[in-house]
Amino acid sequence: MVTRLLTSTLKILFFFIVMCVVDRLVPYHDLVKAFINNHIGFYNAQAIAKFILDEPDPEPYESIYCYICFFINALISVPLFSLLLSLPKIIFFKGVWTKARDNILRETMRRFKKLFSFIFLFWLLLKIFPYELLFPTDGNYSSIILSVVAGFHLILTIACYWFFICLIKKYFVK
Repeated sequence: MVTRLLTSTLKILFFFIVMCVVDRLVPYHDLVKAFINNHIGFYNAQAIAKFILDEPDPEPYESIYCYICFFINALISVPLFSLLLSLPKIIFFKGVWTKARDNILRETMRRFKKLFSFIFLFWLLLKIFPYELLFPTDGNYSSIILSVVAGFHLILTIACYWFFICLIKKYFVK
């Protein structure tokens, strides 16, 4: 159990490092800005940001810019992460490239599903959980309180994700 937790933590940390490296080295930021400026009007940006945040956004262009950049970064980072994790198997077992290639594709698709289902669950719980009852919008809250709330929401999302995965494995995977 401890080994599995440590392995998962190291993989998450390694994925975070890969995402940071991709963000620094791959020049997609100017393309995203040009796309937003050319194809998304202000009212469309407000509508998209309101749908995602469930409240009016004072800077909808910046929010959409961050969402699109994150999406592009994930599209680049997940296959790179899968390749980097499979690289030792490819190097040390030279005759298994065809198996490794199929495994890389399968693992990449599995990681895409996991990442986007986790993000969707995080967003869905954020919309469902009544934070506005606990923290009225007119109050000022310290960054420590907001960090605790964000951490609680992340732990809640992890618990729900684990619960759904256990249900799927129990009833749908034989």
